[in-house]
Amino acid sequence: MVFMSLASRAQSFVWFKEPEEIYKEHVFKVSRIWSDKYALALTKGDAKRGSKEFNGNLVLLVAAEGTEFYDNQVVEVKGKTFPLVIGVFKFMVDKKKNTIPIVAIKKKEKPVPLKKNTNTTVKKSSQKKKESRTADGLIVD
Repeated sequence: MVFMSLASRAQSFVWFKEPEEIYKEHVFKVSRIWSDKYALALTKGDAKRGSKEFNGNLVLLVAAEGTEFYDNQVVEVKGKTFPLVIGVFKFMVDKKKNTIPIVAIKKKEKPVPLKKNTNTTVKKSSQKKKESRTADGLIVD
């Protein structure tokens, strides 16, 4: 089987400096635990959504800190997470070069609000306070 021969064949990791590609599939089935940190998994591919069949592409999943994979585990990425391609894994099987994506499950971060000009904001709020204090029509600078 391909999975058993990976450890003994020529292999290499290529890590992306700034990963930004979100993997198109969100359901994976662990086929083989490769190490404490990695597991080989298959995607659903063209199998029906409710089906238990996984006939898609092979990927190398990266375990999040504090988690572990187990054989035949179904990993579904949903909610506030997304599958991010962080690199590729290259290996040879029977003199054939193979390259598969390395996929990490990441949490979506809250968008960072744009910085506001605090001087303008303070000035406007202080003007409102002055205007509210002089409700009788007097304007004080």
